[in-house]
Amino acid sequence: GDLKARAGEIVKPTGLEFEWSEGEGMPAHLIVKAALSLEADLVVVGSLGEEGLARHLVGSAVEHIVKRSPCSVLVVKKGKTVF
Repeated sequence: GDLKARAGEIVKPTGLEFEWSEGEGMPAHLIVKAALSLEADLVVVGSLGEEGLARHLVGSAVEHIVKRSPCSVLVVKKGKTVF
């Protein structure tokens, strides 16, 4: 299915404002840049629970976002429900 539409379906019942953005480059940098420009209150990112090299690469992205985000960051583990 369409990821953007699915994300909108999940967020809509919560009453939260939802902003979708796409770009080219390092995802962690783009997410922090978007959080700054949108003056976001919260960034939500997923964690796949990977191991080995994949954990290092994905974990590094999440760590970058958590350390550099101007707002709080919610990290959701794979297979978990937030709302």
